[in-house]
Amino acid sequence: PNVQNKHFEVQHAEGQVIEFTHHILPGSTSETSYGLQLAALTAVPRSLIVEASEIATVLQFELLNRRQTSSNPEARIEMQRLQLATTLSQLANNASHLEPKAQREYLKGLKGRCAVWLDA
Repeated sequence: PNVQNKHFEVQHAEGQVIEFTHHILPGSTSETSYGLQLAALTAVPRSLIVEASEIATVLQFELLNRRQTSSNPEARIEMQRLQLATTLSQLANNASHLEPKAQREYLKGLKGRCAVWLDA
């Protein structure tokens, strides 16, 4: 009744960077990881943004897995490939903001998760 869904309009600058236009538009946004992109524009430590991005990816795929009722092994493998591709894409987008040590730690954790995905 008195509740409306609105969002801030953004424009995409170079690469994946967003710029806020300060215009409020009706409805929901098609942007994903809106808060993570906003955090990247602030003084939030990059390691925290990467960790939050990992958690968001896991939650997003858990939701997708719950929605899929198929027990088809090929569908499961395809979902795991998509999850890995998304995670690697996020790393590529944030790699320039990470120190080499943080990149190695992230990749080590990713390697462990991949082993779990492949064994599942």
